[in-house]
Amino acid sequence: MKTMKYYIGAFVTALMALTSCSPETYEGADPDGIPTVEGIQPVITVDQETNNATFSLPAGMRGITPLWIITENKGKSNEKIIYSTLNGFTKFYKNAGDYEVEMKIMNRNGVSDGTAKATFHIDNTILDTKIISFLTGGVANSSKEWRIDNSKAQHLGCGEPGTTGTGWWAAAPDEKAAFGVYDNRLTFTSEGQYTFNPGAAGTMYVNYGTSALNTTGATEDFTLATDVTEASYELVTEGNRLYIVFPPHTPFPYIANDEIWENPRYFVESITPDAIELVSDNGNIAWHYSLTSGAAKTKFNGFNYAHEANIWRTIDEKANYTTSFYYAPGWSQIADPAFSQDGDTYTLALPQATSDQWQAQFFIIPEQMVLNSAKNYDFSCVINSSTDNAHVTIKLTDKTSDDNFLFSETVKVNAFEDYVFYLSDLKGIDADCKLVFDFGGNGADCTVNVSRITLKDHAVDDGTELPAEEETPSVEWREADNLLKGLNKEITYYYAPGWAQIADPATSEDGDAFTLELPSATSDQWQCQFTFNNTGVALSADKKYDYRVILNSSKPIKGVTVKLTQNDDDNIFLSADRHEIAEAYTDKVVELVGLDGKDITNLKIVYDFGGNPDETEVTVKGMLLQEHK
Repeated sequence: MKTMKYYIGAFVTALMALTSCSPETYEGADPDGIPTVEGIQPVITVDQETNNATFSLPAGMRGITPLWIITENKGKSNEKIIYSTLNGFTKFYKNAGDYEVEMKIMNRNGVSDGTAKATFHIDNTILDTKIISFLTGGVANSSKEWRIDNSKAQHLGCGEPGTTGTGWWAAAPDEKAAFGVYDNRLTFTSEGQYTFNPGAAGTMYVNYGTSALNTTGATEDFTLATDVTEASYELVTEGNRLYIVFPPHTPFPYIANDEIWENPRYFVESITPDAIELVSDNGNIAWHYSLTSGAAKTKFNGFNYAHEANIWRTIDEKANYTTSFYYAPGWSQIADPAFSQDGDTYTLALPQATSDQWQAQFFIIPEQMVLNSAKNYDFSCVINSSTDNAHVTIKLTDKTSDDNFLFSETVKVNAFEDYVFYLSDLKGIDADCKLVFDFGGNGADCTVNVSRITLKDHAVDDGTELPAEEETPSVEWREADNLLKGLNKEITYYYAPGWAQIADPATSEDGDAFTLELPSATSDQWQCQFTFNNTGVALSADKKYDYRVILNSSKPIKGVTVKLTQNDDDNIFLSADRHEIAEAYTDKVVELVGLDGKDITNLKIVYDFGGNPDETEVTVKGMLLQEHK
């Protein structure tokens, strides 16, 4: 058992190193906080059709990582122990029989002394014909195409020998897109033939440590040009293990070391008709590969920045623009944020937090960017912020009039996640334009990147395929459960065309319908607010909610804001999205389903019709708020 203790020790040491790399927040292990497995039973789910067993922690455990210990061929000369720290680890078993798994648990303080053991049964010895059918789509004259599952976390990885190969490093979704590895296609036939097609990239991804292929002395991973290659393959059984074995020098999406190149053999960790988990282990390192037979999921990154139709690309390349800022935490303007441009990326450093919209404005003003009302336009950009921001505003507007704009939208951006903002087929305006971003609501020490700004004539096809619109989840609207029954109608207004407040709009009430008369046009969000204050409705952070309202306007309005917020704190809210009323005199049903709850003691409901035309009549009706089920 020395081998087992050595691997566990090294494995846990590496894991603790990874989870303890933030000295600002980690104050050292607490011996009294080491977890215990007492009373914890591993959850084992066996799919008897595929012979895959899945090992999981009981539901509801937080801050705990499992360490699965599986001994193969126990007591025999070829005994082998494998480990995994994946909650939901799946392993394939070829032969019928009773099996055992051991589980330790870990947290930031250490590893449990004890071990929980559980047994399970595999009903059938899975036949090679079944494996061939999974792999090739049939047992005769059949073939199936596979690829690296780029949408899945840990689709490539490496780790301790004897593990599943993800403990040291594991790729995030789409992390290796720049290396062409997701273009590769692997075809297996039922007659034992294999084809590697490099796809559009025309390359194979190689670890620089693979000396047999690193003829240039590269010091980082590289891509190697390659053609379509055909080879044979075998399914080889060793004890309860199944391997896919290829001849020497057979291409694969990632060649991680010389052993994989000289002796390509991959342990089948699990296999189903649409997913295969493979491990290559040379005794020093285990490499992990996730394959899928599903259709490739193309990540949408906006319109084609590099296309000649992109009006903005020339602005980037020639830097023929000026910038301007309004940076005013607490509405007190301070020094402009640090700014830089690198290629298609604009970077701002916002050292101080802001609380409200328009407190962190960034203007990009091209020397000339003239749009035409006779055309329609497409726009996109990618925004990445180092802090969460629920109110990032993007506005493309006339340099001489903020009331004449192509669009003005507010979106929520999560920290360190690329937000792809796009609008298509926008009716043009006659104007020489500027681009405005507002990051009001940013956290302190916030870095914002805006990249791949693309503006083009909608009539020009740049090859972009827009993502399918997400369907609103179906929900049963339960009037009996409406939390707004007996709503306190303490209504207030802020009606301010050009930010100069005028008389409140005349309002009539008919049952649950409220109709507002808006005689004067407004240009910007928040210039036409209609608010239900002090509703007395309390909400909880540990619940989800559904909200519905029906809007009807005598004229189209580009953006109507619907905000559910704490009565005395606008920064605590469930939603602040904008919704377009595209057709006059047509009900616009806004359904917000499965909203994450917040601890709200007194709900306020705000509707803002900023951007309404002159002589507009708007009706708000059918408000319903319920706990999500």
